[in-house]
Amino acid sequence: GYRSLENNTTGDGNTASGVYVMSANTTGSYNTATGFNSLDENTTGDYNTASGYQSLKSNTTGSSNTTSGNYSLRENTTGRNNTASGDNSLRLNTTGDYNTAFGSRSLQNNTTASYNTALGYNAGNTGTNDITTGQYNVLLGASTAASQAAASNQIVVGYVAAGHGDNIAVIGNTDMTALHPADDNGVDLGSSSYEYKDLYVDGVAYVDAIGMGSTAMTLPTADGTANYVLKTDGNGTLSWAAAGGTAASVTITDNESTNESNALVFTSGGDIDGGNMGLESDGTATYNPSTGVITATGFSGAGTFSTISASGAVSLADGSAGSPTLTNTGDTNTGLYFSAAD
Repeated sequence: GYRSLENNTTGDGNTASGVYVMSANTTGSYNTATGFNSLDENTTGDYNTASGYQSLKSNTTGSSNTTSGNYSLRENTTGRNNTASGDNSLRLNTTGDYNTAFGSRSLQNNTTASYNTALGYNAGNTGTNDITTGQYNVLLGASTAASQAAASNQIVVGYVAAGHGDNIAVIGNTDMTALHPADDNGVDLGSSSYEYKDLYVDGVAYVDAIGMGSTAMTLPTADGTANYVLKTDGNGTLSWAAAGGTAASVTITDNESTNESNALVFTSGGDIDGGNMGLESDGTATYNPSTGVITATGFSGAGTFSTISASGAVSLADGSAGSPTLTNTGDTNTGLYFSAAD
């Protein structure tokens, strides 16, 4: 073609087809260029393949680039090992290396960034957060976008899907309603060797079992009865059961010898009818098992007592001759009373 390879001096193995193709090449070798102005400014770059109007036009010393499509890698100067397919793909790349762009206008605004991969029409070139200097990104799908121009290590998959930040993978756009495994109950999410960190769910988690460490616990399938709790059978199965507070009995150990003052325990709220209730104690009312003595700040009662010991006054009812206040258990007709008049 007209003026193709016109300045070549020692370059070997070049193929040029078209007007002004590789016209500035001097020592660059093993290049193939097809299309008006393709590789026009290449001087010493080697192993480049350019096909399309002004493809790799500004390349000077960049090597091992492969491009197909009008204006693809047009502004590349020293960038190497880039692959672009589609018109305007990687068009503004200058020094970025190891980029791959397939699709019209894919990664069009990338300038110096490296190691990016984009597949699809306008991938990385939506007009919002177009990648320019970001690296290590993967954009799969038409009009996929990263979260910023300097994005790093973002993976975005799906038509018009958008990245959420560096080192984050996003699958699907905002129209998606579910993400399914290949089959039912056949795919694990993570493993014992590669566990996910934290789980955030804004909704309901429907699970057949839950794991505690390495133990799986099977859950009940019904919602249970009000105020019931989950109970294990000891073999990995949970079921609904009445709360433990409603137990009919408790086991009490006999103690008749320990020399200690134990608090007397009684039902809360003055309840005397039984049922599900709380328990309380009073530190001034105690019982010593070794002596059998109950100590309290006061006592009120009626009945037969074998021993009454008091360090203060004992208040007794007045009684009468026919009904003494204190009686002898051996002779109930003999006793002691105090006249109310006295």
